[in-house]
Amino acid sequence: MKKNDLVTVQITDMTFDGAGIGHLDRAGKPFPVFVRAAAVGDAVQCRIIKVLKNYAVAILDQIVTPSPDRVPPACPIGERCGGCAFHHVSYAAELGYKTNAVKQAYKLNFPGEISVNDCVPSPEEAGYRNKLQLPLSPDGKFGFYSLHSHRVVPAASCLSGHPDFAPIVREVEEWIGENSLSAYDEAAGKGLVRHLFLRRGYHTGEIMVCLTVNAGSVKEVPAKEKLVERLNKFSQIKSLWLNFNAKRTNVIFGDRFHLLFGAERIYDTMNGVKFAISPRSFYQVNTLQAERIYADATACLSSDDILLDLYCGIGTIGLTCAKKVKKVIGIEVVPEAIEDAKQNAKLNGIENAEFFVGDAAKTLEIIASLPEKPTAVIVDPPRKGLSADTIDALKQIAPERIIYISCNPSTQARDLALLNDMYTPGDVTPYDMFPKTGHSEAAVQLLRDINP
Repeated sequence: MKKNDLVTVQITDMTFDGAGIGHLDRAGKPFPVFVRAAAVGDAVQCRIIKVLKNYAVAILDQIVTPSPDRVPPACPIGERCGGCAFHHVSYAAELGYKTNAVKQAYKLNFPGEISVNDCVPSPEEAGYRNKLQLPLSPDGKFGFYSLHSHRVVPAASCLSGHPDFAPIVREVEEWIGENSLSAYDEAAGKGLVRHLFLRRGYHTGEIMVCLTVNAGSVKEVPAKEKLVERLNKFSQIKSLWLNFNAKRTNVIFGDRFHLLFGAERIYDTMNGVKFAISPRSFYQVNTLQAERIYADATACLSSDDILLDLYCGIGTIGLTCAKKVKKVIGIEVVPEAIEDAKQNAKLNGIENAEFFVGDAAKTLEIIASLPEKPTAVIVDPPRKGLSADTIDALKQIAPERIIYISCNPSTQARDLALLNDMYTPGDVTPYDMFPKTGHSEAAVQLLRDINP
């Protein structure tokens, strides 16, 4: 087997990011071949583009026999855009793949048996995203990066994004073209417009728009009054920002923002709790599914619990649980997020919640200063999972239960293994937070052993 060979394989499994897995005979042993855009049950002809020691990578040439799970892609740019891994299979099949991906993550990273439930479907399969981040192409069109590249695939609209976004995107593109504004070139570090950021409150319909520019001040952005004039006609837009990012980096936001018109924040509700959302706020992109996860987490708590919410952000999880528990203690390393969390508590008249700035190393110090020790902890860390300091802090605090929500089942399984000497996990429940993509959320409750 070598590069450019044309081979036929039967697809028997899927990776988490939507590549089909087939096998070819190599020296009498099955040799894995990964084929993007294939589906379990397909027989495909594919062209080998890379051969490594333990596997090969191929591109789809033609489908010899289609899988019963295969459906016509609804997105016209699905094969060129790197966003959606499962646009070519039925939703039932996608949920099955995601359930299996979580099972495999635990099989590889957690010792012993653990039960994984079926993936909970998203209430909405399309239009569920309340946030889009769109880079600008050299020809002045916003879109998405092609898979494994920073080449922008122009997209007039995204089927996963809320329909209200598309006309706003087109309006900003027209403003760019009308005023001959340049797109940022990563290689050269030149060009003005970098990204368009859109966020919408699911229940309120309020929209925030933020344009990231390669500039250091408002004076360097021409025709901004015309942009304000164009976007003012959208009644849903309550906030328009400029963000300045003149660094040679692929990070979207720079450190400085300037409000062009409207309010500094938009508002939304989650499980009946009102939240003020700023440009930097972390807020789950699938509101209805997040509400389901948070409701399930709340159901694990009691009225006597002192709840510690680590990685609390603007307080979304802790404040939605506040009505169920005796007290909420939120800890977050980002000072601006803690200020937002405090304001959100005031906004809702929630008086049993306190929020503190601190990282994992400071958690024990904060807890030691409080009159009551946490009986329950909720963690929802970034993809890298819990740090060693956080694991150590959890063991020293020793709450009765830990509710672990994660966007990366592999690091979640690894962390559960590190807590396994003190805590026994219940069933793991995957939630499809991001339909059509290769990502899923998983939640699990851990109970402290009586005799650890």
